[in-house]
Amino acid sequence: MHVDIKVALIAAYSELVTTLIANFFQRHISKKELIEKYRMIYFENQLAAYRKFWSILKPISKYLNLDSPIVKEGDMYYLDLQKCQKFSDEITDFFFSSDGVLLDRETRIAMFDVRDHLEDLMTKYQDDTQSKIQITSQEAKDFRRLRDPLFNAVRSGSNLINLEFQAN
Repeated sequence: MHVDIKVALIAAYSELVTTLIANFFQRHISKKELIEKYRMIYFENQLAAYRKFWSILKPISKYLNLDSPIVKEGDMYYLDLQKCQKFSDEITDFFFSSDGVLLDRETRIAMFDVRDHLEDLMTKYQDDTQSKIQITSQEAKDFRRLRDPLFNAVRSGSNLINLEFQAN
């Protein structure tokens, strides 16, 4: 075989191998960039969902507010059936919205623990004709015992507590 043909074949083979290797690495890099892009979009959507959900939780804040389903007046605790139903409906509506699917498992469990407790109280006192019903201090304490883990789950689920930034 002629030397020029051998050199040309070796050069062509080298070019082909180099092209295949470069193509492999480019595809790998492109796939990694695409995955990172979608991960970032998901994170941004999830963070937006947690922000919306956080605002829904305002009525059950430990700080007194007019929208709270359970209020303390003196040494007595009262359940406002209308506000309780409104909060329960907002929780359910949020869960079944496009944002609800973005909540992590811990947040969903804590959310339904709080909602179910309020639903149980509404069922227990549903025959009462008053809009504000006196409840026991234990029922109010049980509510607070369920509420605090929900707030912690939202903080944790939003990844703001454990967020790590890496320099490129």
